[in-house]
Amino acid sequence: VESFVRTVRERFPNMILSADVFAGEGTRKGLGQEEILQHLDMIMPMVYTGQELPLERVGQLVADLERRYENKTIIVLLRGWVLPFQTGANLISGLKSEIIAVKNNGAEGYGLFTYENLLLGADLNPPTLRFLRPKIGY
Repeated sequence: VESFVRTVRERFPNMILSADVFAGEGTRKGLGQEEILQHLDMIMPMVYTGQELPLERVGQLVADLERRYENKTIIVLLRGWVLPFQTGANLISGLKSEIIAVKNNGAEGYGLFTYENLLLGADLNPPTLRFLRPKIGY
């Protein structure tokens, strides 16, 4: 993976390179993603909220990436899982807390991916992202 990304960087030096990567460093290393970060302009760690990382780790991961890659843009991708014990209210509350943790630790932004789980678990009528935004406040 690293040699491909390095080759793209060398052939197209003015192109903005970005990649979605796993948020956890161990998983990134295991998949060969850790080595590509130095060649990217934008790093987009994917956070599987509620499963892969507890809330306090979300902010720590952002702060660590910001410290290690000062000249990179960090956009955190949050994926909301609807777990059996979650209600729409605590799902929204958890997402809002994660967004605050991301913003407070220096990320330039955030994104939501595969958000249909959020919509289904948030008891929205109609179930669209437009109706979710006011509930999370961002």
